[in-house]
Amino acid sequence: MNRRVLQKLRRTYELLMSSLRWRLLSMSMLPLIVFALIWMSYALAQRYTDLSSQLEQRAQLLARQMAVASDYAIFAQNNLVLQNITASVVKEPEVMLAGVYDASLQALASSESEGSMSKEQGANLSNQLRLVANSGQPSLAIESDRLLRYIQPINSVGLDLEDQPKNGSKLSPISGYAVVEVSLDTVYTELIKFLIGVLFILAGLLYIALGLFSLTLVNCTAN
Repeated sequence: MNRRVLQKLRRTYELLMSSLRWRLLSMSMLPLIVFALIWMSYALAQRYTDLSSQLEQRAQLLARQMAVASDYAIFAQNNLVLQNITASVVKEPEVMLAGVYDASLQALASSESEGSMSKEQGANLSNQLRLVANSGQPSLAIESDRLLRYIQPINSVGLDLEDQPKNGSKLSPISGYAVVEVSLDTVYTELIKFLIGVLFILAGLLYIALGLFSLTLVNCTAN
């Protein structure tokens, strides 16, 4: 009888200690888990900002290069050269569309036909072109969660006197607009890879911390 009572007391004691151990473990690990989640969120946000900024700079650089290359072709009304320029730009990674528009916002060359655009995309592009035409300043816009558009005004460089019109009218300082659209898919792809790497690192750290804490708790209980 006494032996059975002792066995029951021992089991009760082990159950209580086990329950207490897990409570202490969860209470100790909770701050670490919260810190890990906060750090992961911050790291993801910072990574997204860096990748987006790099993509914006790339779109800006391509649009400026296309604007410089298209200036004289617009003046000479050489649409074949403009089409070659847009075709070369759209071959760059992440570039979805490259286009050149004249001062009256008419398309001179584009890597994509206007009919292939949705009505909403066409309307948004037209509105953004009007804003750039009114302000004379470049414009960056996120068309959707998958597309980013940059419009660069094409400022005419100084022309020789023989190139000026004979009727005395002056050329507009803005001869057209260079449009570059880049995809945000690469940003999200890199972000997913970064998230997977961070999760593996955090899981390893939490596993090590869990093992060290359990070992320490067992030693303290045994003593």
